[in-house]
Amino acid sequence: MKIVGLLFLLFTTFHLVGQETKVLLDGHSSVPIEGAIISIQDSLLSITDNQGRFDIAKEISDHIWISHLSYRDTILIGFLPDTIYLSRNSILLEPVTISFDKTSNLRSIPTLGYISTDIKTEHSRTGISQLLNTIPGVFMHSGALNTNRITIRGIGSRNLFGTAKIKAYLNDIPLTNGVGETTIEDMDLSLIDNIAIVKGPTSSLYGAGLGGMIHLNTKGSIQSNIVHLESGIGSYGLLTSRLSSVVDINATNRLILHLNQTNSDGYRANNEYDRLGFSLIGEHQLNPDLNLSFINNYIDLKANIPSSLNEIDFIQNPQIAASNWQSVNGFEDYTRWIWGVSGSYRLTDNAIMKASIFSTDFDSYESRPFNILQEDSQSIGLRATYKQNLDIQERPILSVEFGLETYYESYNWQTFETNAGIKEGLLSNNDEKRKYLNLFAAAHLDLSPGLHVQAGINYNKTTYDYLDQFNPDMIDLSGNYSFEGTLSPYININADIARGNPSNTLFVYGLISHGFSPPNLEETLLPNGQINPNIQPEKGINYEIGLKGTFSENFKINISGYAMTVKDLLVARRTSADQFIGINAGKTQHNGIEMSAGTNWSIGKIQFEFITDLAFQEFEFKEFIEDSIDYSGNKLTGTPSYQIRTELKTEPIDGLKIGIGNFAVGSQYLRDDNSIESDPYSIWHTFILYDFDLSPKWNLNILGRLENLFDQEYASMLLINAGSFGGSLPRYYYPGLPRNHYFSVTVTYQF
Repeated sequence: MKIVGLLFLLFTTFHLVGQETKVLLDGHSSVPIEGAIISIQDSLLSITDNQGRFDIAKEISDHIWISHLSYRDTILIGFLPDTIYLSRNSILLEPVTISFDKTSNLRSIPTLGYISTDIKTEHSRTGISQLLNTIPGVFMHSGALNTNRITIRGIGSRNLFGTAKIKAYLNDIPLTNGVGETTIEDMDLSLIDNIAIVKGPTSSLYGAGLGGMIHLNTKGSIQSNIVHLESGIGSYGLLTSRLSSVVDINATNRLILHLNQTNSDGYRANNEYDRLGFSLIGEHQLNPDLNLSFINNYIDLKANIPSSLNEIDFIQNPQIAASNWQSVNGFEDYTRWIWGVSGSYRLTDNAIMKASIFSTDFDSYESRPFNILQEDSQSIGLRATYKQNLDIQERPILSVEFGLETYYESYNWQTFETNAGIKEGLLSNNDEKRKYLNLFAAAHLDLSPGLHVQAGINYNKTTYDYLDQFNPDMIDLSGNYSFEGTLSPYININADIARGNPSNTLFVYGLISHGFSPPNLEETLLPNGQINPNIQPEKGINYEIGLKGTFSENFKINISGYAMTVKDLLVARRTSADQFIGINAGKTQHNGIEMSAGTNWSIGKIQFEFITDLAFQEFEFKEFIEDSIDYSGNKLTGTPSYQIRTELKTEPIDGLKIGIGNFAVGSQYLRDDNSIESDPYSIWHTFILYDFDLSPKWNLNILGRLENLFDQEYASMLLINAGSFGGSLPRYYYPGLPRNHYFSVTVTYQF
């Protein structure tokens, strides 16, 4: 009934706002400019497509900011022509704004991967893993809709059951908790407009995590008073439904609503999944220079846990659940609430301040074979930035940004005895206080029209306080742990090597950056529960060179090579069925080559596009001795030796897009001694997308997608160094889905 009420409310509050389509072209060659950011008053309006097109409301005609990596930032005032030409200047200084979803302050980072709305609409709406795996060097293991692990250039591979050492943000709100653990798989894609991924520790503005940062940006649609209604169906009982709307209350107030639900029976036993999500975003303009916004995001999820399988079961009967998890019908049931309030104030044409306060609330109950875990977490934080641009003769020369981010989390957790899934006596009762402070600064300097320098520094101070509230043996394990402050600098130099050539846009770059990842509290504990004062954060130095840009009118390339050395590598060692300790395992070396390339052409009126993304990587232990066993020289576990994605798309008529593609993943070592190795696999997919207008007010979007065309058997997630308890075989494997389909219909109505 609540959903019906919301639908009624939305369908009775809209009115019509007209839209116009503009085209952005290169001023020399008239080539369409793809990926330019169109913004106004710190709000993202649009991003140009591969034809240089973007939509804009008819009444918007004041101070339109246009930003692109390869062109001079442009401000348009007054009437907007249908065709807009940009001058090539290769100045990497962005407009006077802050977050990536609203402007381009991350676009000058050469290690940035970007997932646009167009790419997102071609994929199934069931999860984010397909999208992240389109970026070279990024790999998302997916054991189930609620069981995932993200690695970037090998960082995060040592975490067993989730994502760590990679920061994530929803706009300016951290999705990473106080010990570096990140959950983004429960974020519904209807809320997300685009995704920016920084690979490696190259963004001082958002911390200096070794793995990098994932930035989920909510929709800042210029389409007002509009409603989207989507329904999808897929294999294994998959059902999805989504409602999205944008309402202009008046000229200075806007509300954006997202409501979504996903249900699945699952491919395996004990694999049911149910998630309900609700998001409300508000925007208010107090005056032309002062803007306020808020976001509320609520998630209610219950999902069963089939867990991993041993090799025999994985090969012979992959649909079963692990017997111990099946016996208790293991599951997790949680709610998560995220809210934030942001304000931006333009002091002058070249200076802006922005501040955000945010909070999260997390309440979870997880039934496991060995015990029951209850968790309750509340956090609050503040992020503030100031940015100043310096122009000389109306030319941007220097941009400086600095700020802080502080975070406090209270995390309470208890474990209980389980009797076939029924909660019984208390086993432990713990309270943790997690705090960190990030201070950061970044500068962008234009040394000459074709030579640019970006530099930054991040300072982090992290503290854990642990209170043991259950002492039946009169032993109190409470304690505090504080890491020394860590300074992480980076510097990037890039040069335009195609200046004077109107057909090419080519940059070469080189960077050096430092990053770190602190251990979580559990990793600081010794087997007896006492805090280990000798545990240290992981630290690494990354060296990278690359080339990115376009050749002629229709070929794009981004190629890079990197070498990162990580010392004090944190390794989780299982000491019992549900307990782990952390050890600093020495040094690892992360070397790799990544490339993204794409080209488009036409035969008559039929358009074609070919894309390839690849990563070849070699990660190994440089120094690693544990229990007198020397693993030095062995390959790092849980990371594929290569990833290759190819896709061919065609558009035979306007609005109809057909694609076929392949995702190939190399073998992965499952144990530190390299005694067991997974098989490589290659998965094919195809899709048909038809988007057309039924009338000036109605639009219909139909998507059909078929995954794993040739029914390849493979492991979509692997558990490294799996233990063997009670004579059972180690359980390394999470079976990937056999051939499966997804079909969705989206209706859009604009009043």
